[in-house]
Amino acid sequence: MDPFFEHFDVGSDRTILWRDRSSGLRAVLAIDSLKLGPAVGGIRTQKYPSFRHAVDDAQKLAAAMTLKCAIAGLDAGGAKTVVLDYPELNRKAGFRRLGQFIDELRGVYWAAGDLGTTLDDLDSAAEVTRFVNRNVSVLADATARTVVNGIRACIEERGGSGLAGIRVAIQGCGAIGSGVARALAAAGSRLVISDIVPQRASRVAAQTGGRVQPPDEILGADVDIIAPCGKGGTISRATLERIKAWGICGGANNQLAEDDETGHALMEAGILYVPDFLASSGAVIAGAAPEPDGSRSRTPFGQHVRNRATCPDGGTAITISLKPCSKKISSSPYRR
Repeated sequence: MDPFFEHFDVGSDRTILWRDRSSGLRAVLAIDSLKLGPAVGGIRTQKYPSFRHAVDDAQKLAAAMTLKCAIAGLDAGGAKTVVLDYPELNRKAGFRRLGQFIDELRGVYWAAGDLGTTLDDLDSAAEVTRFVNRNVSVLADATARTVVNGIRACIEERGGSGLAGIRVAIQGCGAIGSGVARALAAAGSRLVISDIVPQRASRVAAQTGGRVQPPDEILGADVDIIAPCGKGGTISRATLERIKAWGICGGANNQLAEDDETGHALMEAGILYVPDFLASSGAVIAGAAPEPDGSRSRTPFGQHVRNRATCPDGGTAITISLKPCSKKISSSPYRR
């Protein structure tokens, strides 16, 4: 039997496997919750060791999207699509077919970009469906804004004020990481830049006055804040031993490798951590928020949800509590 159709104990009520032989498309859509409204989440494209890893990643990312929607006050749930990137994939034809699959759901799921997915990919999907948000720069800038707001909250918790002079290590210089770098540089922060693509790191460093550090050394940089803005799972008990920063706040999803264990270790080490579902909630807020003049959002997704997380001037508002929680939340009312 084709491995794509092997049985998986996926652990999710709504996991859809998509394949198109002619284009080579192989993809997974995980829908974590439809309790409050349609599901929303980006399309991630990357290589995976196995299809099982792709399914697991989609489900974890979808669960994080549910938390983002909940904390932003949106009548929506979380979802995520992952596309397996491998040599046989014809991206243009594959993403067009993916758009057709998404369109068949008739608005149950609203998609956008994510790690590894290009604007050309989204354009191909959007040719055949209206349920794909192509405003990559707008959504990335919104996420960068909530990350920077989270860094401000960390500084205030430490008794400081303002971003000037704060040393920040940015791990990953894609659309979100570069946006975070530009905003921090404009505020006078001192930056250390890293990316798995050296040219990208050098370009962002030149634009922001930062210095480049190799990817395998960035977590040990002598800085105040680490901002993970690439792949998730980079903060673990092992990497924690190298961290000199007193705070972590970034735009990457699922930053903690072992979740509860790493979270407790961060608390024991006295490191402030802004949960990634809060710090990176800007994109889902921007996708549904009203326009600055108070009119309804021009984005299709924004016509279907209610948003309570915008400032009067159109900016994104986040309120962060950095105090340890005395209760362990075992389940979420926003599931299913």
